[in-house]
Amino acid sequence: MLIAGKTFESALDPDVIAYPFMSTLSDILVSLIFTIITMILYYLQQTFPMLTILLTISVLIPSFTLTLKFRLSSNSIQIIKEALPLITVLLAISWGTGNILSSLLDVIKVYPIILTVYPAFATLMGDIGSIVGSITTTKLYLGELKPHMKSLTEIIPEVIGILCVSVGVLFMSTSLAGILTATSFYTIFQTYVNLLTAHLILIPILVVITTGIAFITFIRGLNADNFVIPVETTTMDLMTVLTILIVISLI
Repeated sequence: MLIAGKTFESALDPDVIAYPFMSTLSDILVSLIFTIITMILYYLQQTFPMLTILLTISVLIPSFTLTLKFRLSSNSIQIIKEALPLITVLLAISWGTGNILSSLLDVIKVYPIILTVYPAFATLMGDIGSIVGSITTTKLYLGELKPHMKSLTEIIPEVIGILCVSVGVLFMSTSLAGILTATSFYTIFQTYVNLLTAHLILIPILVVITTGIAFITFIRGLNADNFVIPVETTTMDLMTVLTILIVISLI
């Protein structure tokens, strides 16, 4: 909310800044909090297992309290109706993606640079998709874009701009990962070329999927906030894992 407010006050484009900034920050915070909570719960299970149950209940109490106090509004019910079935499907896809990545962890560990650059690459792909999705949705609701695939040519300038930035960010991420893992210059260069190739292949696919979801959501009168970015990020997570597999096979 703070990021969205500051973006609005600064007269910046929220489609380009708000979600990518929030998404990257969220990845860092979620990873940190998840790690800390996991360590605490592991310790409690070994020493005071009953406290684990009490802590779980105590975490849920504020949610129930707020729900009872403010009750479910029509907007809340609409979000539940639209988002619950979708989130259920997306969770199943994410579970599959996680299992694929987990089964390949031993292979990925052989290439420390891949393991280090993976979070940045995954976040980058998600950010690109969110920007394209947000721009498309905004243009649709402003009447600047028609909901059919022929309209894709109208967002080409934005896509080119995003692509130029992402190529530079990918280079910095790969270089930093190589430095942190003491990887040879040749391997860093080869990894970057492989990731860049996969990146350039994925961009058109990402644009088609994201805009397609935005068009369908708009035509059916659904809330784009509940569909476009969640579907895009989940899809790109799966495609990112597959991309890493391709890169490993080429190294």
